[in-house]
Amino acid sequence: LVVSARPRGVPPVAAGEETARIRAAFRNLVGTGLARIELLPRATPARLQRRLAEGRLDVLHFIGHGAFDPESHEGSVLMEDAAGRPRPLAFESFRQIVCRRGLRLVFLNACETGRGGRSDWNRGVAPALVAAGLPAVVANQYSVLDQAATAFAADFYAQLARGKALADAAREARLAVGREHGTSGLDWAVPVLFARDPREALR
Repeated sequence: LVVSARPRGVPPVAAGEETARIRAAFRNLVGTGLARIELLPRATPARLQRRLAEGRLDVLHFIGHGAFDPESHEGSVLMEDAAGRPRPLAFESFRQIVCRRGLRLVFLNACETGRGGRSDWNRGVAPALVAAGLPAVVANQYSVLDQAATAFAADFYAQLARGKALADAAREARLAVGREHGTSGLDWAVPVLFARDPREALR
C-alpha cells in the first residue's frame, strides 16, 4: 500500500515519481501475480485507518512529510484533513492506526521519522512502531532531499523484489543514493532500518 499526503500550503513531494519507481521495481512480480500495488493518495488518518482495518497488506509505504519537535521530543507525520489541509498526526496516534495490522514492513519516506526522543526513545515515529512490535521499519533520521529519498526507496524495493534480505537491500539502496547523488553529502546515511531480523527477506 503506497500512501501519500500532500496537504495544501506545504512543500510538494515527488509522490508521482516515487510511486512510478516503486511500480517499476515490482513490475515482474506484479506481472506474475506474486505482488500487488495499491495506492492511497491524499491520505487522511480516517482513510488510512479504514484501509488498514481491511487487512491483506504486507507493506505500508508512506510518502510525505514528518517532523520531530525539539521541545516536546516527539515525532509526527503530516497527513491531510477532509479538506486537504495539513493534519499533523503525533507518533502515538500513528502507532495506534498502523500497528497490529499484520504488516511486515513500514517504510516512512518522510523527514525525521527515524529520530527518537532524548529521554524516551520510543516517542519518535519509527521507534514507536518498532516498540509496538512491527518487525521492520525504514525511516529517515534527518531531513533528506526528495530526489535522494526517492532513489533510496526505488532501489530498496528493487533489491527486495530480487529476494535480498532487508539489511542487504538497505545497503544496496544507500550505494544507489551515493551513485546517483554523490557521496559528498550525507543523504545516503539518512535512511535507517529498524528490524527484528535484518536477514529476513520478504518472500
